[in-house]
Amino acid sequence: MIHAKTVIPKIMLEHFKTEELETVILHERTHIRLGHLWWYFFWDVMRILLWPNLFLVICTKELKVDIEDICDKVTIQQSGRDAYEYGNILLKSMKLLRAGRVKAVVTFTRDEDYKNTKYRMMKIANHNSYKKWKICVLYMCCLVLLAGTLLAIRVNSFPRYRELRDMVLMDDMGKTTILKDSKILRKAISADEENIFIHREEMDLILKKYGIEGTDFSILFGGYEKLPGFGGKGNLIYVDYDGQEEVLQVPYQNSDQYISTMIYKMM
Repeated sequence: MIHAKTVIPKIMLEHFKTEELETVILHERTHIRLGHLWWYFFWDVMRILLWPNLFLVICTKELKVDIEDICDKVTIQQSGRDAYEYGNILLKSMKLLRAGRVKAVVTFTRDEDYKNTKYRMMKIANHNSYKKWKICVLYMCCLVLLAGTLLAIRVNSFPRYRELRDMVLMDDMGKTTILKDSKILRKAISADEENIFIHREEMDLILKKYGIEGTDFSILFGGYEKLPGFGGKGNLIYVDYDGQEEVLQVPYQNSDQYISTMIYKMM
């Protein structure tokens, strides 16, 4: 894509006239100049990143057809040849490149090949010259429309993920309790990037509220949702609550710092 090269089959060099070869090379250079290789690359990237979207797979064929139509139109106008001459060069190239596999006539082994070529020839036959300034205006209008669409999507879309504020407490008997997010819960349990802090006065009220009597328990906190009910990660710590500290400090490893988590959140 960065240093693109055009490769001409030997059989074409032997049977094509210089002017015909110039047209073939112009066609391929037009693909490069218009950035079609990059369009194919970005399209494949979108198909990978947005793989559940089947429309991207279905429309791949339509993209290729559109790109060839554009390249044919630009090449005809820049080469100075008429549509008839250009179409003949295209048919001649098909004939030569198929000569090693089938008889030296223009034949198509599948109906799909015939339909695609017929459509392309009809587009070439109906070629009309265009004004560059009109193309520039259309291009700018498309950019404005695209920018407006992206802005509307950004303004109206849901966030990429939602932080889970509730916590889960598991006692030494295996009983699980959901601690609903509240101001007092946030006062009772707070955290920085390395430690979680449990404030005993507020935590006693939380334990009393949920009827938790044990002094050994685990707390699961943090995590996020990409879709309702579909999330990941979180941090689990073990707490020995049998002490007198006003603020109990427990070290932990923050799962939000994992590269995989950061990438997944931004997808």
